Amino acid sequence: MRLVILATAMAIALPVGAARAQAVTTYDGTYKGVSLTMTGGNRECVAPGPVPGMLRITNGAVEFPGAGGVTYQGTVTAQGTVSARSPKGGIFTGKVEGGKVSGGTNYGANCTGNFVWQK
Repeated sequence: MRLVILATAMAIALPVGAARAQAVTTYDGTYKGVSLTMTGGNRECVAPGPVPGMLRITNGAVEFPGAGGVTYQGTVTAQGTVSARSPKGGIFTGKVEGGKVSGGTNYGANCTGNFVWQK
């Protein structure tokens, strides 16, 4: 009886885990920078370029270049929520929708970067 219950539980759990993995990989690919705008009150709050560098998603892992030569690394959930951090403490939060990634990060007090990429 225990073996039947265990086998049933495993049969139910396996497709759920596989579905989650498949949902995350649906976002896989290279996304080209479309726009990068900075908003804030200080003079140093200037975009390093008109568009962000390439963003890559592979098996739910996210990576893209940030200002000052740092690389943001993080994850994307099955729902498309993106979270990434830089080695200098920068935090990016965004969303993947319709082949587009958009979101923002704070560069200290009073400076926010708004990023958009397209697949």
